[in-house]
Amino acid sequence: MKLQATTFLNKHRKNMDQVEDKLLKAYETLLDAVADIRDVIQETNNLKLICDAIEYTSHTTTRKIRETLEDTPRRTLEELKVAGRKTAAKTALAYILLSKIAYITYLATGNTKLLSIGTLFYATGKTIENADTKKLLYLLAALTLLAENRETDALALAAYAARDKLPLSHKVPPKPWQDPRKWAALLQLSYTYEIASSTDGELLAEWGILEALREREIEE
Repeated sequence: MKLQATTFLNKHRKNMDQVEDKLLKAYETLLDAVADIRDVIQETNNLKLICDAIEYTSHTTTRKIRETLEDTPRRTLEELKVAGRKTAAKTALAYILLSKIAYITYLATGNTKLLSIGTLFYATGKTIENADTKKLLYLLAALTLLAENRETDALALAAYAARDKLPLSHKVPPKPWQDPRKWAALLQLSYTYEIASSTDGELLAEWGILEALREREIEE
């Protein structure tokens, strides 16, 4: 099913006010959830309590959004879902690109903060195309934790959100709060494997270093 803007407007012109109202209410519900998680993060250093808050809030938020949209015509919901998936796919690619730019900028400046930012961008790109409310809240919580300079906790939550999409298999506990360092390491290794290593190879090839090394090996 393909969503065309003019087709959608013509079809739903009569109830566009209703569609607008429901979308705004769903957005406000999500904002309230983000605010609640942020408050918990600012109140405690206990990662388990933060995870518990995310799990509870995601459940109640999903229920409220469903209730908000429950009397929306099914056809309208399907068309909005299709539009959302297409937007999410483009957004995912954008975040992967940002993660690569962050790594290149880190190489140029030596600012290690950019590695953490790039790693979170990477996790977001891997997750967002098929993200549910819970995964989105874990990612948003990770961004909040990084802003609070709680890097390990931030990367652990981001890794948990992206766990089904990471390329590497690494033994970690079931929940991020049980060993945040292992979860953070899993995400960092995946970022290095999929983004940093390929970027290093591209730069070495572009700068002619690989060719120079090959020539040196032949001479030796």
